[in-house]
Amino acid sequence: MSPHAAARGGRRAVQAEQTRAEILAAARRHFADHGYAATSVREIAAAAGVSVQTVYDSVGSKAELVRRLNDLIDAEANVGDIAREIAV
Repeated sequence: MSPHAAARGGRRAVQAEQTRAEILAAARRHFADHGYAATSVREIAAAAGVSVQTVYDSVGSKAELVRRLNDLIDAEANVGDIAREIAV
């Protein structure tokens, strides 16, 4: 792989992660404001500025969005560290 191809690949990976973060932020806002049942993937995609297919390709289904949000919130709250401390 050429250095240019590697740089493009690295840039794409960063952009893909940014897109996932934007999708998760949009999902978090919509779920908080409207609830799970009243939020559509189409609304999340529009709020994130991406297509519905990009949501599915980058993150997955609506249920997967919730799972990833749960993981994100756990990470923000350091739940893993707290669980390890409790287990000791």
